[in-house]
Amino acid sequence: TLALLQARGWLAHFSHIHCLGDGLPAKPDPAPLLATLARLDCPPAQALFVGDSRIDAQCAANSGLTFAAHLGGYHSDLAELAPAALHYDHPRHLLRWLAQTHPRMLETEHG
Repeated sequence: TLALLQARGWLAHFSHIHCLGDGLPAKPDPAPLLATLARLDCPPAQALFVGDSRIDAQCAANSGLTFAAHLGGYHSDLAELAPAALHYDHPRHLLRWLAQTHPRMLETEHG
């Protein structure tokens, strides 16, 4: 993960990254996700997990996070993405949903 982010020039855009070698269990265990949220001082109720697989959906559920499921990912059936608050196939659909469900977040968190 780190090598890919570095190669793409994206590493500087992340304040915290958990990888498999960090000593925490892998998804769908919620420990890495909850550790990241704690480091960011973000309560799980205020976070959105965006993923594209059954494991991501399970991790979100195990963490108590709202889950947005990207349809172009690693799943063979929509049921694997349950419980998703949103299924989307393009980022604009996710942004539209966020604007409808959390309008103040988009107004105040744009930097």
